[in-house]
Amino acid sequence: MPKGRQLLGLPVIAVDSGEVLGQVEELLLDTEHRKLAALVVREGSWLKSPQIIRWPDVLSVGRDAVTVADQSVLEAGSRENAAGEFLEHSVQKYTGLRVVTADGNDVGTLEDVVVELPSGQVSGWELSDGLIQDLLSGRVCLLPQDILSFGKNAVVVSEQVNNLWKVDQGRGTSHEVPGVQWRSNG
Repeated sequence: MPKGRQLLGLPVIAVDSGEVLGQVEELLLDTEHRKLAALVVREGSWLKSPQIIRWPDVLSVGRDAVTVADQSVLEAGSRENAAGEFLEHSVQKYTGLRVVTADGNDVGTLEDVVVELPSGQVSGWELSDGLIQDLLSGRVCLLPQDILSFGKNAVVVSEQVNNLWKVDQGRGTSHEVPGVQWRSNG
């Protein structure tokens, strides 16, 4: 399952013509259904307006490219009005936000989304507790059902996530908490 950042920069190729329609610039979410809603694609120059490809129009996502049937799947627009119902839910908008439990405990920073292909279903969110913790024990993955709300300043998660950074000191164990996986290198 790829992370969102692995999709950024991929060329979008029309199967009917072999033409490169642009590169994936941004991922848009349908937070209600917990899946990708659309890709924002930019062709060539930064002076051109980005275009939208709705997720159902994506034929495939490979290691090296995204394929679509033809150029007709592109929806013209600008950042301000294209796919307006989803634009406020850009994955990049959420990365870097603090993650706080419903009972007020800070548990880290949202770093990336993990998606299932070909469905585009969000299977998790990568969470970081800082560079040192990431290097020592890796990152954890929150399940979508643990997220209660996405805000402009923070992501609120269930209280179950409180135990995710508790360490079983030096035993190199893997701790499973509902919705998260914690690994230590010990």
